Amino acid sequence: MTNLSPRIMEHTERCLCGQRELVFTSEFKGDTVTKIYCPDCVNRAPGDAIIFELCESGEFSGIWGVVYNRGELKRLDAAFRDQDEYFLSLLISGTCGPKIARSYGAAGLCRIFGFKSSSTAGSDND
Repeated sequence: MTNLSPRIMEHTERCLCGQRELVFTSEFKGDTVTKIYCPDCVNRAPGDAIIFELCESGEFSGIWGVVYNRGELKRLDAAFRDQDEYFLSLLISGTCGPKIARSYGAAGLCRIFGFKSSSTAGSDND
């Protein structure tokens, strides 16, 4: 049985460098995000971070990263699969992602580059 919340839960995540916060929404009851990375610290994100771009004007604009809490998702989601597609689907579908990105492409989530280990976004070569 999937442990979905009857309503969308909101929680604030602070990035690695501590400079920014981003509100995440989740359909799960639990701590599903391990860490986020803002445009200032995304270059320090690990290889399993999903790199994405937010088009919201102002402080949220730019390349971000997120690492999901695999253990908590495995506990909460009966449909859990420890595969890249599963984690990407959390962000794409809005099941667990930035609140401002719930409407894909509508001044929110612009692009998903994929996992840092397989993308060039946020590399140290800037």
